[in-house]
Amino acid sequence: MTNHYDILIIGAGPAGTTCALALKDSGLKVGLLNKSSFPRDKICGDAIPGPAFKVMRSLSPDFEKELFAFAKKQTITTSKIVAPNGKSFAIPWVTQAYNCRRFDFDNFLLKMVSKYSKSVIYENTEVEKIEIERHGIHIICKEGGSIFHCKLVIGADGANGVCAKNLTGFSLDRKHHCAAVRAYYRGVKGVEQGGNEFYILKDYLPGYFWIFPVGNNLVNVGFGMLSSQISKRKINLRKRMETILKSDPLLKKKFKNAYLVGEIKGFGLPFGSRFASLAGERFMLVGDAGSLIDPLQGHGIDKGMWSGKLAAEQAIRCFEESRFDANFMLQYERSVYQKLGKAFRRNYRLMKLLARFPWAVTLVINLTQVPCCKKAILKIIKFAKF
Repeated sequence: MTNHYDILIIGAGPAGTTCALALKDSGLKVGLLNKSSFPRDKICGDAIPGPAFKVMRSLSPDFEKELFAFAKKQTITTSKIVAPNGKSFAIPWVTQAYNCRRFDFDNFLLKMVSKYSKSVIYENTEVEKIEIERHGIHIICKEGGSIFHCKLVIGADGANGVCAKNLTGFSLDRKHHCAAVRAYYRGVKGVEQGGNEFYILKDYLPGYFWIFPVGNNLVNVGFGMLSSQISKRKINLRKRMETILKSDPLLKKKFKNAYLVGEIKGFGLPFGSRFASLAGERFMLVGDAGSLIDPLQGHGIDKGMWSGKLAAEQAIRCFEESRFDANFMLQYERSVYQKLGKAFRRNYRLMKLLARFPWAVTLVINLTQVPCCKKAILKIIKFAKF
């Protein structure tokens, strides 16, 4: 069976669904392919940053209203940073953010695509091969031998998906990559429902341990480090996370009566701090497929959504001018790095600096215990837009 489309989006996560929503009034025939059926789990920290709301607002005020209504379940107002000495500093969020299991959030976005756009959604459709030809693209799927044809493909299937490997020859750079593990727990003591917690552990830098409440007494717990350090020190993240929960004085108390829900799962995060090819003849990469993840905070959802919107805008230009060559497609790549690149580079340098001088974190948090210093530090954070 052959299916013809103007645009095929491979991957129905936040980047892919945002792209589909941004194309809703384009008049183009759009197909959205995903290898699994929804709702489905996606290993993640489950933190939805404030800029995600801005993306939805830029597409439609109605989209933002729906996201706000959905987000009321677990609104986040602060991020608490806990230093190695146990002292902490709560940073209030300037814009609204919230936590939500990707199982629910991604399904919500896909339903919005179904509700507001004419995109044809294909679930349980795993792409095996992408063939770019002069007049179009052939996409061959694994099961059933389905073949899709399109003029433009947008890769949104993650860093380990077929698009990044097939279209750009993506390879992992451990200096610009983080590995992490995530698990769900119930019964964790002292968790504030409106706040995320970040624990800076001096023996595991660059990286941090997190506790993010996702509602109904359930918390997303995770631990991540720079991949180059994991490889160098031969660290097993799953085992090390269990060790931390049993040995760290603060965490040991919080998890005394907690119990694991499901299993501990691992995932990788390619940082946007190194240049990655995002476009070429008849294709663009968005979200994790384009390594668009913040090196300091690990945020990727909002970055993916922004890139999905920018890719849709470029796609519309392509069809307006009937141009799909590599040079023309680079407009998208430039727009992404113009919007996100400066923050990626700055946060990567800051991450490395804090890893080199871990005492600086303790010093800053000690200073926040003094009211006048706390006020000044909050102003700096707000100005820097972390």
